[in-house]
Amino acid sequence: MSENTERLRIIGWSINAKWNNGKVEDILEIDDTTAQTVDDFLSDYENEVNVELNSKYKE
Repeated sequence: MSENTERLRIIGWSINAKWNNGKVEDILEIDDTTAQTVDDFLSDYENEVNVELNSKYKE
């Protein structure tokens, strides 16, 4: 990334459920085990995105 470009960081997340009746619900209260699994996944995803952006800016 260029020197003035900050590393992207995910600062929040929720589970978005779409019901078969058309209702959309954000589920914000999640047990610790599930939350940790999602946090770990998003940390890895965040790193992948930043690596891709970094390689694009170097071109």
